[in-house]
Amino acid sequence: MNNIFNRIKSFASQHPDKLAIAIVDNDDRVEVNYKSLVLDVELCAAQLSRSGILPGEVVAVVFPNGYDFVVAVLAVLSVGARLLPLNPGFREDEINFCLESSAVRAVFYPEDLGIVSTYVKEKSIIGFSGIAFPVSENDEMPSESDSGGLYMFSSGSTGKSKRISRSQQDILCEYEMLAQTVSLTGDEVFFCTIPLYHAHGFGNAMMSSLLSGSSLIISVTEFNARKVAGLLEEYAVTIFPVVPFILKIIAMTRFKSMPELDALRLVVSAGAPLEQSTCEKLLDNFNLSVSQLYGSTETGAMTINLSKEKNEFMSVGKPLNGIDIQIRNEDGGVLSADQEGELWIKSPAMTKGYDNYPELTDECFVDGWFFAGDLGRLDKYGKVFIIGRKKLLIIVAANKVDPLEVEGVIRKFVGVDDVAVVGEKHPVYGEIVKAYVVSECEDKKRLEEELRSFVSRGLAEYKLPAKFEFIAEIPRSPLGKVLRKYL
Repeated sequence: MNNIFNRIKSFASQHPDKLAIAIVDNDDRVEVNYKSLVLDVELCAAQLSRSGILPGEVVAVVFPNGYDFVVAVLAVLSVGARLLPLNPGFREDEINFCLESSAVRAVFYPEDLGIVSTYVKEKSIIGFSGIAFPVSENDEMPSESDSGGLYMFSSGSTGKSKRISRSQQDILCEYEMLAQTVSLTGDEVFFCTIPLYHAHGFGNAMMSSLLSGSSLIISVTEFNARKVAGLLEEYAVTIFPVVPFILKIIAMTRFKSMPELDALRLVVSAGAPLEQSTCEKLLDNFNLSVSQLYGSTETGAMTINLSKEKNEFMSVGKPLNGIDIQIRNEDGGVLSADQEGELWIKSPAMTKGYDNYPELTDECFVDGWFFAGDLGRLDKYGKVFIIGRKKLLIIVAANKVDPLEVEGVIRKFVGVDDVAVVGEKHPVYGEIVKAYVVSECEDKKRLEEELRSFVSRGLAEYKLPAKFEFIAEIPRSPLGKVLRKYL
């Protein structure tokens, strides 16, 4: 049976006492072995079944990183429901859009997350404010199902997040391709500081760890480079999925004594471009080579660079076993080595399209190929290099921001006549969000303060403009298209 939890339970029956999950919160530690993890998931799954959740129905999980998130996710997949992991830092409009458009039947959420609690009551759907359920003698473990799978929302160029759907079989297929490519074993120790509700954390940290029968260390403290380095050493971490922002902070940090990181065989960076200088500092200071991974919400992991050569750091590597990548021109013609064009991907693990967006699906998915919207080239050895983006996305510390979504919120504010949002380079975050605003309001200082307050109520923190600039006119083409290159 292609059920994710069934795979994990099978491993647990053979290695019940092995460490599955460790939650680190400053000096507090909670360590859970595979036997206990399976029991907790089964109790949670029983509660879902008792509440009437059926295979294929949608259950959202809005927990932050932690043990509750892992248990709820596995329980939802166990009963064959459709999992919708969401960022608990989303604002009310963002959360409501995702829940409403997905016809969610039930939600797991922290007790103090009022916006979800309100939604649950208003919509009369099932709400679970935690995973601690009492044991009943009449409880029967629900039958496992290989239906259902994963819903995730992907940023793009529509002004609204687009929902994609992937089956449990897709998730398992992605894991198998990655595991074969990087030679995963059950002896790995993964360390996670990145969001588990994000495709990188979900697939390359949580799923890769648990499906391989490895141990997953989750740090839920505010990021501190020295503490992270200490934990990498303490737990003899072998695989560290991370984003460039975190690596840059580690590379910039001064250490009184350098930690011993000899066990760390794979540092996997994804979510945003990685700077050559960061790679060089990590190599010089820690003797660590960083492997850039290229992936997307639509496809999961696609390529990884396993080369240790200093002059190859900027490549995102070769496609995973089973994935095809081509570089094509505007007319769809296949380009030869070292010619630049758009990346087209064919993967057995990717989604088949965007839910409820048939026209956009037709634009981005043709004959089994997905147009990634990224520009790049393939060298003669088959290594992929990303050179830019065809789409408008802004990447802030590995978080993708759709400028059209930000513009849509700003336009709702009375006194704004026009707006254009762009990404501006930043030495630490990679990019920050900058908004150019046209307004006849004379008190621009007051307007900016009110705008910041207004926008912060409608968008997650990483989407908020770090800068506002007031200009007389937004540059546009004769057809009205914003000419962002002139901003």
